[in-house]
Amino acid sequence: MKIKIFVCYHKKEQFLNIENYVPIHVGKRVSNNKLDILGDDTGDNISEKNPWYSELTAQYWIWKNCSDEDYVGLCHYRRYLDLNPNFSQHFMPHIHMPLENISNYIEIDEKLFNKYDVIMPHKEAERLPLVSLLKMNHISRDVDILKEILIEIYPEYYKDYEYIMEKQSSCSLCNILYAKKEVFDNYSEWLFNILFELEKRITIPADPYQPRLFGYYSERLLNLFIYHNKLRVKYLPMIICDNKPNHSPILFFFHNKLRKLTCWLYRLVG
Repeated sequence: MKIKIFVCYHKKEQFLNIENYVPIHVGKRVSNNKLDILGDDTGDNISEKNPWYSELTAQYWIWKNCSDEDYVGLCHYRRYLDLNPNFSQHFMPHIHMPLENISNYIEIDEKLFNKYDVIMPHKEAERLPLVSLLKMNHISRDVDILKEILIEIYPEYYKDYEYIMEKQSSCSLCNILYAKKEVFDNYSEWLFNILFELEKRITIPADPYQPRLFGYYSERLLNLFIYHNKLRVKYLPMIICDNKPNHSPILFFFHNKLRKLTCWLYRLVG
């Protein structure tokens, strides 16, 4: 099995040097940094859209320019999936550790990749339904337009959109995705059809946070695509490369329960 996991970089960092992991410079066409690694600006690409699409410019590049792989993945220079089946805190959503300590936790196990269509980070409980949070943090009308486009292009997703986006309060975040190449390609075609049409119909705001809206929307859309297509999914902890201590698993448990309760109360009174 041929597997490549692409690690997104946008500035000079300590590059990961582990088999099957490939550093990629996102937004290289509009970057002033010279990283001397593979860039997302070759072949068929949208590298210049990186200020609005974030790591999705790497996803587009993988979709359009990788053809020999059986399984591909996308992660960040500070965020990886924990592939170690023996780790005692495997059910926790986040694990903090220095980059130099992660090699044993991200080694590729072909048995795991053969078993699942998709490998993703554990779902995290949000305070409110997914659409409510998007409208709270972004431009409400743009979120409505996103739904209009989705139903217009893919009407078969309507009921699942209502269930995932309007009723659920948890999802996998950060656009981290390891998937069979066929699944990755199908998802990418679906996603970019929606986002490119959205880009035509809205005005991208100029403030520092809002322009990355396509990356934020895609985090939620990925969960919709997975649910609608009934894919075999393995949820794993996200390794965050820093020196912060890991929190108590008990604390994580009650934190997520509290956030889900808040969402339930919101729907009850809303």
